[in-house]
Amino acid sequence: MDQRDWKRDSYNGFGNGLAKAFEFAMVPLIFGAAGYGLDRLIGIVPVLTTIFAVVALVGLFVKSYYTYAHQMELAQVGSPWSPVEEPNR
Repeated sequence: MDQRDWKRDSYNGFGNGLAKAFEFAMVPLIFGAAGYGLDRLIGIVPVLTTIFAVVALVGLFVKSYYTYAHQMELAQVGSPWSPVEEPNR
């Protein structure tokens, strides 16, 4: 493997990790802020804020799990130990 390929892959990995960290930080914050705005409008302050933030976190974890599972299936295609067969093209 060439040094430039290794650096590019490393930088791509750091970029993907930073994007995922930003997503995990900002999505619940945005959903919580929207819930807070609705709470202030309705007058039930902590209820919708908490519900929206928890739903956002659960959604992010579910999305991350299924994305990871799909990426691992794609990585195993064609390997000798793979239970997954190659897709028909």
